Amino acid sequence: SGEGCGTTLHGTAPTVPLRNDACSLTPLSDERPVTSLPSYKRRAGILCFRRTLGAGTALDANSAFEFLLISRRSQTHNNGAKEVVREKYTIPAGKFETGKDASCEECAVREALEEAGVVCHIAADLGWHASSSKKHGEPVQTRYFLGHCVRLLDSWLEDGSRERLW
Repeated sequence: SGEGCGTTLHGTAPTVPLRNDACSLTPLSDERPVTSLPSYKRRAGILCFRRTLGAGTALDANSAFEFLLISRRSQTHNNGAKEVVREKYTIPAGKFETGKDASCEECAVREALEEAGVVCHIAADLGWHASSSKKHGEPVQTRYFLGHCVRLLDSWLEDGSRERLW
């Protein structure tokens, strides 16, 4: 599952060389990587697709597809007021969790399940994206995958705070 990790990360943040074990190692907030690389947050996300209803099989070259978007989660402000964010959508993505995720692929699939109630199979590796966290400006590395939807759940972990949109 470390395939593709021995590369250089390019994006909006400064270029950061990735270690070969970048898919399986997540430095904690007060830990530093073994090498001299800067500390960063690791995430994974998935662009999930499905065939449109009434069309042929997913392998048909001329078939029509649709992509999954999820609403951003409601936010609670310092004064306790809750703001429901309905018109802002994103794709499932989240923090790599060392105890739960053995690979970036597992993290991306878990995020689709938790955030959207969608069971996905990885179809392709879309690569790394560099960014900075909104709160503290810390470097973030996100590995994205293309995933094929194989099942939709009626209820899921975050169904009370997120909507699915195809």
